[in-house]
Amino acid sequence: MHGRYSAEVDGAELKELNVRREVAERLGIGPDAGKEPEPLDFSDSKVRHALEKIYAERFGSQALDEISLAVKKGEVKPRESSAENAERRKAKKAGIISRTFSAAKVYKIVPGLKSPEESELLAGELFYRLAEKEPLPEKDLLQLAEKRGQAVRTEVEQAHLIETDRAQTANPEPVAGDEGVSARLSLESKDISGNKSETIPEGAPAGT
Repeated sequence: MHGRYSAEVDGAELKELNVRREVAERLGIGPDAGKEPEPLDFSDSKVRHALEKIYAERFGSQALDEISLAVKKGEVKPRESSAENAERRKAKKAGIISRTFSAAKVYKIVPGLKSPEESELLAGELFYRLAEKEPLPEKDLLQLAEKRGQAVRTEVEQAHLIETDRAQTANPEPVAGDEGVSARLSLESKDISGNKSETIPEGAPAGT
C-alpha cells in the first residue's frame, strides 16, 4: 500500500490546519485527543483579535494596517474555504453575529471603526494570508501519506480482500495537483510454487 499526497491540495489544507491550531492555542483552547481544531468563526471578536496579533507579530503592524485599509476601501474580496464558510453560516443561522453592534450602526459614526462585515472580511483575509505563508516541512506530507497507506491496509485486511501476510505499506508517493487518489495498491502475483512472478500496480482510491 503506497500512501499518496498532493503537495498542492494537501499542503494547503495542512497549512490552514496549522493556523487554526495556533489560533486555538492563543485562545487557550487545548487540543482534544484525536480531534483537530474546529473551523474558525470570523465573526468571533476573540478569533479576529488572535489573527490580527499573529499577523502583526509575523509581518509587522504596518502590513496589518495596509490590509485593514484595503478592506475598508473595498479592495479585498471574500475567499472563504468550505470549512470556514460553513462555520460562518452556522453562526448567522444562530443569530449570534453582533446583534446590538450591528443594529446601532456605531461604525458609521466612529472614524476608522469597521462594520461587522468588514471585520469578518479582514479576519478571513488574515487567515488565508497566514496559511499561504505558513512553512510546511515535507515530512508533514509524508506522514499524512503514511497514515493513508496504513488506513487502506487496515480496511483491506478487515475486509479479508488480501492475506494479512501480503498486505504491507510502502514508501509514500506524490501525485500531481488534485488527482484525488490517496493510495495505490501494488499486487504481487505468485506462481503455483509460491515464487513471485510479477508486480501488478492498481489504483486504490481511499478517503483521507
